[in-house]
Amino acid sequence: MPSKNETMRAQQAKSLLENDVLAAAMNDVALRAMDELSNVDPTDTDAIREKQATIRVLKSIKDMLEEYIISGSQI
Repeated sequence: MPSKNETMRAQQAKSLLENDVLAAAMNDVALRAMDELSNVDPTDTDAIREKQATIRVLKSIKDMLEEYIISGSQI
């Protein structure tokens, strides 16, 4: 059984994932990073890594919020 904190965190995570403004912002940041990645100088490995990291971080945030929901749900 999840703790009170886990349940509260799960509710807040669900609220964030369902927030249209946050979803749009995260999507726009990812799209911008992908667009910049497609136009970056292929020899500029630092810029390539930066854009790839941005995309990975956004996915990691979404994945972590989903984990919070799972861990705070009653099974």
